[in-house]
Amino acid sequence: DRKALSDRSIICNFPINHVGAIGDICGRTLTGGGTLYFQEKFSPSEVLRLMESEKLNTLVGVPTMLQMYVNHPNFAQTNLTAVDLIAWGGSAIPSELLQTLMEKTECTRCTMGYGMTETTGGVTYSGLHDSVQILANTIGTPDPRQPLRIWHPDGRLAETDEPGEIQVKGDFTMVGYWKHPEATAAAFTEDGWFCTGDLAIQLEDGNIQIVGRISEMFKSGGYNVYPREVELALEEHKNVKMAAVISVPDLTFQEVGIAYVMGTEKDTPKPDELRAFVAQRLANYKIPKQILLLEELPLLDIGKVDKKALRAFHDSS
Repeated sequence: DRKALSDRSIICNFPINHVGAIGDICGRTLTGGGTLYFQEKFSPSEVLRLMESEKLNTLVGVPTMLQMYVNHPNFAQTNLTAVDLIAWGGSAIPSELLQTLMEKTECTRCTMGYGMTETTGGVTYSGLHDSVQILANTIGTPDPRQPLRIWHPDGRLAETDEPGEIQVKGDFTMVGYWKHPEATAAAFTEDGWFCTGDLAIQLEDGNIQIVGRISEMFKSGGYNVYPREVELALEEHKNVKMAAVISVPDLTFQEVGIAYVMGTEKDTPKPDELRAFVAQRLANYKIPKQILLLEELPLLDIGKVDKKALRAFHDSS
């Protein structure tokens, strides 16, 4: 009920080994008495054609897929008014993209969440009528059926607005990694909490905001910098489609951030403009020392930025 997944008509074109295909789309749709339309390969033109011809009521995908629909030449003339629910996961959605989809479909209900294979899908969800700001900048609130905590590095529960690791436990959390006892042991705390590796803060309204990965956090001049927090600040700019921040060695500060930014089709802001923009939102030590513009960011198959490829690109240039 919380995700409005009863009587859905929905396309599944995710890799069948991905939890998003097995659980989030297929499992929930079938449980709710809905109809699945399988596509062997992802094709924006085929998705738009099928959405219109079959009057499908659910538009779903990772944000990169949704952006490809909007960018497709057929998007403007495709009738999507049968859509009464927009759903996504995998990464944050830019607010401008979400607003475009809501206006195009005339849809007022949206659902997104956070989870992973190890948690058998989502452990947090948005409300169906949350604001665009909440939908674009948070992962919603925890599912009460699956215990979740934000654990501070000092070994305690994090306070409101204080970064910590998302940890979960419960009936839906994996038992362990198949035939990898060392990896299993490293993934759990002594008292049985699964460590996601994702850093987050819980806001005063109960919504949770991802600020980065523990593996991506770096220290600049002795201060912790969380790349996702910087990326979110950059993506608040109306002409930024996507941003990715990596760290590089620095003689003075040990490490500094480098931001790669992909602008919108309407306009691409200048680096100095973006630096001034984030200076109003971030402490000085979090502001990237360089902001570089790219026409496209390298992406993984699931739609997230491929930071290994981005780092390789940086090192080679």
